[in-house]
Amino acid sequence: MNLFQWKQKKTETFREQLKDQIREGFDVENHFLFSHEEIAEIKEEIFIEDFSEILEDFDVVNLDDDILNESTDVQESYEFLPEAKGMVMDIEVEVELVIV
Repeated sequence: MNLFQWKQKKTETFREQLKDQIREGFDVENHFLFSHEEIAEIKEEIFIEDFSEILEDFDVVNLDDDILNESTDVQESYEFLPEAKGMVMDIEVEVELVIV
């Protein structure tokens, strides 16, 4: 490992430790290694990484292959294969709604 790789690894280690501290509730405004802009970026990363929303009251979406293939709105589709003994499934969906 050269000096540059060592520095990158140490910086990433400090970044992960700072994320853990912020998640624990510390209000970090100053850090010896990161600027105010980098700290703000880290806080945004934490918000994105930790965001979770459970929807229980939603419209039924038909995911039939024929309908999906005919639709011009679908960008990509993937085949979902659940585990053989799976009881619960998580489906991650990214939806972009354009309101006219």
